[in-house]
Amino acid sequence: MPEINEEVFKEHLNNLINALYALSPTRNYVLQFLEMLPRDYVKIVEAYPQLFKDEETRQKLKDILGVKISENVEIGYGSIGKALSEISKTIREKFFDRY
Repeated sequence: MPEINEEVFKEHLNNLINALYALSPTRNYVLQFLEMLPRDYVKIVEAYPQLFKDEETRQKLKDILGVKISENVEIGYGSIGKALSEISKTIREKFFDRY
């Protein structure tokens, strides 16, 4: 194991804090979108028209994040989107909501 000095430790700590901030909905548009769900299809299209304007983008939301799109738009259980949403919520509650 390489020797860890104070400078290296501080750099890694800074990287960790930046990663936690990146998983906060205030810093990440994907997480902002996921946090709005579930939502009525019409309302989510009004909020994110560019995401729903074509079938290819809608399909990517389904395939990558596990978003279910019908009359309502929601995150599928067991999906990457659900995991990201839960991680983001935990980080917010444990680190940011306390202050």
